[in-house]
Amino acid sequence: MARDLRPLYHPRSIAVVGAGDRPTSFGGAVLHLLEKSGFVGEIVPVNPKGGTIRNLKVRTSLKQLERPAELCVTSSAPT
Repeated sequence: MARDLRPLYHPRSIAVVGAGDRPTSFGGAVLHLLEKSGFVGEIVPVNPKGGTIRNLKVRTSLKQLERPAELCVTSSAPT
């Protein structure tokens, strides 16, 4: 059975769980590199502290997303 791998290679939205403002942290580096690469899809930072990072609204959990992200990058193990 063939699988559609487009969301993996060409996602329209990416959630970064553990996103941070510090460019030296894993989550901060991922956000920085997504912007630097010219990614044109939706970038959704997720951090329990909320607020904004790089002018992006931070969700406190994945449950706050209006629709599921096509790709999720996580910088920490789930608790």
